[in-house]
Amino acid sequence: MRKLVVTLLAALAVMLPALAITAPAQAAVTAAPTPTTATATATEDPAPSTEPTDEEKAAAEKAAAEKAAKQKAAKQKAAKIKAAKIKAAKEKARKKALAKKRAKQRAQLRVWNRLAHCESTSRWFINTGNGYYGGLQISPSTWRAYGGQRFAGLPHRANKAEQIIVGKRIKAGQGWGAWPSCSRRLGLR
Repeated sequence: MRKLVVTLLAALAVMLPALAITAPAQAAVTAAPTPTTATATATEDPAPSTEPTDEEKAAAEKAAAEKAAKQKAAKQKAAKIKAAKIKAAKEKARKKALAKKRAKQRAQLRVWNRLAHCESTSRWFINTGNGYYGGLQISPSTWRAYGGQRFAGLPHRANKAEQIIVGKRIKAGQGWGAWPSCSRRLGLR
């Protein structure tokens, strides 16, 4: 038992100085400030300011300006990319519409070529003396009525494109019935 008491006293002797140091510090933290404590803190150096220095302010402003410039550049880049995509989409749509228009024109030209082949065996400058002229075998009165004289006096003197222009006008006015036999044979009516 004596050994136990000696051991406890030795342990207490070791712990006592540590308790003596921390106890006043704990008391100062929990105790309310007294006039002497207030005086002591007033004479000490002032606490460091939390206010940023001019250099820190300048650095912060520079960083903010750089960030704003990067954001502006990113927005401009995004706008350019968007504009390029829109332009590409419009160009693609334009090309598609043009291809569709050309396909339709080719199909129409094939119809007129087939009709001319049936009417005149594709001889656009034929004058057989039967009262009908050119590849589409148009009469002089019909030619004049639909503005053909603007191109030539008679259909066989006009080129293929001009005869087709007048042929389209005739079709718009009379339908495929202006070429009764061949239009029926070709399945156009």
